[in-house]
Amino acid sequence: MQDYANQISQMFVGWQIEIADLPRLVSIGRGRIEIDLLDGSTTIDGTPSEPFDIAPTIRGWLDEAKVRDQLDAGYVLRVNIACDFDVVDSQNGADSRRELLLDCTVVVDAQSGSWTGNSRKAEIWRRSGSGSWIVEKAGQ
Repeated sequence: MQDYANQISQMFVGWQIEIADLPRLVSIGRGRIEIDLLDGSTTIDGTPSEPFDIAPTIRGWLDEAKVRDQLDAGYVLRVNIACDFDVVDSQNGADSRRELLLDCTVVVDAQSGSWTGNSRKAEIWRRSGSGSWIVEKAGQ
């Protein structure tokens, strides 16, 4: 179960959130996302929200892992994802930069106990001459 918590937190801060969900994070700017992975509910700063695109991908991985590991349907009781995020855009003359910070904690409660996984990500992008964003500095 510890591997489940670690893997889910790594998936949440991984590449797909940038592809599918980054525009939404940029529009919000800063906050806390909470997802109950089993019932699909999502909140941002405590307010109910539409699900993030990455959630069904993570739920699919969880369902496949439970089958692979031969876990009973009700063995996993709760999977909660909490992610603090901050997106900061700055302009210095012609230089546009965007910084993304993600700090994710996943709690997996199962019949045999509770496990926590944590992942962080910090990236800085700069806008290229063509207008696209290029990763300048990435770290986890």
